[in-house]
Amino acid sequence: MPAMAVRARPQSPPTWQKLSECPRCIIYRPHLRRTILTALTVGTILFIINQLNVVVAGHATPVVWAKAGVTYLVPFCVANIGLLVGCRRRPPGPALPGEADCSRRTDAGITPRGGVAGSTRPLPRSSSRPP
Repeated sequence: MPAMAVRARPQSPPTWQKLSECPRCIIYRPHLRRTILTALTVGTILFIINQLNVVVAGHATPVVWAKAGVTYLVPFCVANIGLLVGCRRRPPGPALPGEADCSRRTDAGITPRGGVAGSTRPLPRSSSRPP
């Protein structure tokens, strides 16, 4: 009787609360793959827009190549910042001032009481609907 392969349980994505936990989120393989792909895509578009004419004309200097490197580094950093914002683990308790109360948010961003998520004002009633 052949041995059945045991599937490993998928690892849940890491979260962070302290700055020292951020690298774990960044180097998590699926996250790293996504941020590198984003940096390559956006960086290539920016390189074409900003530096390609200089390189094709044969006037590329070390400064131009340094700018090309930064052109890829910036989207990589921005993608990682967005990733860290999404992976942040908040301590239980009330939201900080200025933050939306996500516990009351519905899929459309409208709270159950008829207000916009993160706002204390209710939505104005439409004159075409009865109250």
